[in-house]
Amino acid sequence: ERVRARLTSTQMRNLMLGTHVTDIDTHCVVNYNGYEDVNHYYSEMSLLGDVAMEEYAAGEIPLHRRVHNVSIPTVVVHGIDDPLITWRTVAANNEDHPLHPTKLTETGNGNLMILLTKRGGHVGWSTGLVPGGENWKWMSDVSATFVQSLTKAQHEELNQPENP
Repeated sequence: ERVRARLTSTQMRNLMLGTHVTDIDTHCVVNYNGYEDVNHYYSEMSLLGDVAMEEYAAGEIPLHRRVHNVSIPTVVVHGIDDPLITWRTVAANNEDHPLHPTKLTETGNGNLMILLTKRGGHVGWSTGLVPGGENWKWMSDVSATFVQSLTKAQHEELNQPENP
């Protein structure tokens, strides 16, 4: 009901007639959240959103882009089997490309970690046949372990003796 109240009847009709996730983004998400268009939405929501397609395709991503300037420790968890968003949006397979995982993690100030999993789907990593409750434990555990590791590393760094 909340969505219906913020969309025009034409936008709502187009949403209901949509056959692809891009249709949902175009006719609902963009309008509901006040983006200019679907490209503006994708740009704002993407770590690579400030990289022009020409730069991405050529493998020439300048070091001042968002992906190279992550200022807080961040883990990107992505399933290679994601049916909606290819893993290539997170990393490149060519070792010379700036989006190859080793290149990405070597840039900036070391705050980016990429975890690609063989399975996981789009919004996933559920376990068991019926997702719910404890069946989302894997993703929760990954998140908790990442935060615990950060906390431990920060604690160890604070307790380091001064170097003369």
